[in-house]
Amino acid sequence: MILNLLGIVGRTLNTKMSNQKPKEMKNNISIIISSIIFHIEESGYDKLKEYLETIHKYFSYYEDKSEIIPDIENRIAEIFLNKLKNGVQVVTTQDVEALMATMGSIKDFKEVELDL
Repeated sequence: MILNLLGIVGRTLNTKMSNQKPKEMKNNISIIISSIIFHIEESGYDKLKEYLETIHKYFSYYEDKSEIIPDIENRIAEIFLNKLKNGVQVVTTQDVEALMATMGSIKDFKEVELDL
């Protein structure tokens, strides 16, 4: 599986350095995707894990799954790296939801295959 759980890092502030009041402190988890460590909100991790499990299950019968799945992992890492700019250190649940909307669902993958 592509998510390697390193453990709960603990409660950290999920805000940028500014004059804003701190947001609610949330549990964050460290994960590894494509050999890159990401800190992700626990609720975002749960959504991402479920999403990736469906992708693995869907592509498990493809002959070239050994190329498809790493490509998907690399794209996820790339999207998360782009989110973690300007002092942002934690992938949020909203980031995971945006990723899933961008990447598409299994239903979207099936529709594309039907069009081929």
